Amino acid sequence: VVFAIETALKPKMSENIAPTLAFLKENYRPGDIIYLYRNSIPAFRYYASRYGLEKADTITGEDHHLNRQEYQSEIYPLAGNKRVWLLFSHLTDYEYLDDRDAILEYAGQIGEKKRQFNDPGTAINLYLYDFGR
Repeated sequence: VVFAIETALKPKMSENIAPTLAFLKENYRPGDIIYLYRNSIPAFRYYASRYGLEKADTITGEDHHLNRQEYQSEIYPLAGNKRVWLLFSHLTDYEYLDDRDAILEYAGQIGEKKRQFNDPGTAINLYLYDFGR
């Protein structure tokens, strides 16, 4: 009964990208790059105009879960950029979490994590990296 009441009052919205995009809108600066993990692309494109991000410089990731080393080819070319956001949404399976972890490992090899945002109750992660070393 308690669970039913809590869910009715505050439904679990693990795929609700709105709070994350609101945070990104407040912290995005001209010249920033947004890397979109493959599962994030449809939701970002759908909501980008609502948050003034439709003209943001984005890089769209591809599916490399069968050979995660290929994520290097998406992350390493971002070296030299001072502000790169990495957006991961719809992380509803271990496969996606493993992808995220591989991408973050490569990001850590070329830069430094500056900020992280995770809205509680969602399966969405946003990271700001400095790849300008």
